[in-house]
Amino acid sequence: EELLADSNRLLDQLKALDEQKRKQLDGLIDDAQAGDPIKGRAVFFAANSKCSSCHRIGTEGGQIGPDLTTVGRIRDEKDLLESIVFPSASLAREFEPYTVLLTDGRVISGIVVHETTASIHVQQSEGKPLIIARDEVDSIVPSTISIMPQGLQKTLSENELADLVAFLRTLKK
Repeated sequence: EELLADSNRLLDQLKALDEQKRKQLDGLIDDAQAGDPIKGRAVFFAANSKCSSCHRIGTEGGQIGPDLTTVGRIRDEKDLLESIVFPSASLAREFEPYTVLLTDGRVISGIVVHETTASIHVQQSEGKPLIIARDEVDSIVPSTISIMPQGLQKTLSENELADLVAFLRTLKK
């Protein structure tokens, strides 16, 4: 009972944050529907957006994040915007992040892409997977923070974001 007031205050803060996120997404949806898919393809493969360094479309792009070849078949504008603007809001299966605490105190965050009895391979947001010997691992715990960078929408203009979403919506092969 002594924690009830603090708990309710925390819940109110969480509700306000969710409402703020919803309003931000709602404000971007109209723009996204007016985007240019041809320009959006250029945004996807541009160096400043870094989308293609992690995500693959067909045979182009990286393999760190989910393959987006058919994402337009299963995601609408709002889903796509949420994934870009709030990447930790929902995590794709097989791409769930983990936090690995090592015996020397270091902390590694990423996706466990391969495991053996002797080692684990952790893919961070960039580069090749780190191979960590099992005897160096103190603990492995699921994380709620995506390895996809936060704030991508701050590096893109509103038009570029709209174009990117319009392009992703066309991916239905």
